[in-house]
Amino acid sequence: MGQSWDERHVAAIDSIAEGALEGTLAGVPPVAGLSIGVAQDGVPVLMRGYGMADLDATIPATDSTIFRIGSLTKTFTASVVLQLVDEGRLALEDDIRTYVPGAPTHGQRVTIAQLLNHTSGIPSYTNRPEYPWQTAEARSHDEMLGQIAGDSLDFAPGAAYSYTNSGYYLLGLLIEERTGRSYAEALRARLFEPSGLTDTQYCPDAPDGPTHAQGYRPSPFARSPQPASAISMTQPFAAGALCSSVRDLLAWMAALQTGAVLSDALYEAMRTPTITTAGDMVRYGYGLQATERFGRAYIGHGGGINGFAAQWGHFPEEGWTLVVLANTEGTAAFQVEEAIARLLLNAAPATQPMDLGLSAEERRPYEGTYAIGPLNIRVFSHEEVLWAQGDGQPAFRLMAQGGGVFLAHADPSIRLVFTRNGETASELTLHRGRQLFQGPRLDDE
Repeated sequence: MGQSWDERHVAAIDSIAEGALEGTLAGVPPVAGLSIGVAQDGVPVLMRGYGMADLDATIPATDSTIFRIGSLTKTFTASVVLQLVDEGRLALEDDIRTYVPGAPTHGQRVTIAQLLNHTSGIPSYTNRPEYPWQTAEARSHDEMLGQIAGDSLDFAPGAAYSYTNSGYYLLGLLIEERTGRSYAEALRARLFEPSGLTDTQYCPDAPDGPTHAQGYRPSPFARSPQPASAISMTQPFAAGALCSSVRDLLAWMAALQTGAVLSDALYEAMRTPTITTAGDMVRYGYGLQATERFGRAYIGHGGGINGFAAQWGHFPEEGWTLVVLANTEGTAAFQVEEAIARLLLNAAPATQPMDLGLSAEERRPYEGTYAIGPLNIRVFSHEEVLWAQGDGQPAFRLMAQGGGVFLAHADPSIRLVFTRNGETASELTLHRGRQLFQGPRLDDE
């Protein structure tokens, strides 16, 4: 069971946040700033900022600081699509090509439902190896459709699950076609204004004024965060281009739950796991993850985009809603949210990844340069630990797990597995979510 809110929780949450700012929270390098929101049964009990929204201007983060929220955008996109269903302006089983003739389905029938629950088989454009080097480029809808069309389907529509930003990009085009408005204007009129979300908006390409947090990335060798790389918000679009505050996101969850946005039936469909045509259950509904955490039912979503990370979720049986927004890339938002959830639910502390110490002799077999697609990754020692650095990218520290397996300290979901050939590693496989990149060693540094 969970517990009721107690003022003693504030000190504990303050301590968790300070750990993220200082880099002492396991698996999280120092972050610039955070905003944290907690509600119980729809009533906010804590909304607070920590650290800096802007390091250079020394502007502190507050509960109304506006952050990029990345893929939390998908919940808003899905909500408008479901409103259009409720209005009879489309059906979940309609072929997307009915409304977006240029949708790159490679001749296959892809339904709106399959786009909503990531079973369309359309690959995500953000999975392309070259994507991180092209984010600053402004692109038209036609250019983005052309890029998505460059990859064949991963599987027959409906047969499996694969998280794809491309699917939600297409849903944004659907919203524009069905409403006759831009995506940004449609969401403002249908969701933001009716729900009283005064901080939620389509993000500008660069933070706009002191109310918007600046974005950062963990710096090489765990020094203070550095400015994040630029991104044109024409690329994430309906998959990840919104900005918001913890104050607004607590209100947004309450609006969804109380029927202010969708009918009870459609909200239930939104948070119901998907069954593929192969009979597999997928813990994702229409724009919401529908899963379990710590043995409790959980609905929510995470988000990550240049300079920012977000986690937003709800434990329906216990009534807790949690929001964590960070203006530094990586896992800080998820790790902080998880620590707060464990506190409030009386769950056991998380098992932390290992960080085994390796001698110079033990590190030497992995040191070298590896070709991972178009990217060279150099692995080297610094201050008695291994680091990895891609061409033109910041270095990140590795945590040894044993057996040639390493996790990125900044983001433990990134896993590097080295294949040994005798005394020296001959190949590197990099796992990042569902992405897998593999390549040979190029030299013998």
